[in-house]
Amino acid sequence: MRGTLLLSLILAVLAVIFALQNPEEMVVDLWFIRVRSSIALTLIVTFGFGILVGILGALPGRLKHRKQMKQLQRERDAARPTTTPRFEDDLPPLHDEPGARL
Repeated sequence: MRGTLLLSLILAVLAVIFALQNPEEMVVDLWFIRVRSSIALTLIVTFGFGILVGILGALPGRLKHRKQMKQLQRERDAARPTTTPRFEDDLPPLHDEPGARL
């Protein structure tokens, strides 16, 4: 957890430094949309869209594995005995009882 937090903090600082060093504006044309923004903001937003596409691409596999895991857990639970065996009934008595053989 600390490693992830530290990595996130380092990436955030690098993004701020990158944004401060690249204040030039650029125009992005996408079909009928025209957006004017800084180079840094454009690259950061593009990077964010890439992460989103990666997560959405991995989602079907994760859902499939989750479904398989639940099925295996159901099968495991169905195979378990419903009652706990009582081993105490098979053991000899621990104290001396009249007529008990040890």
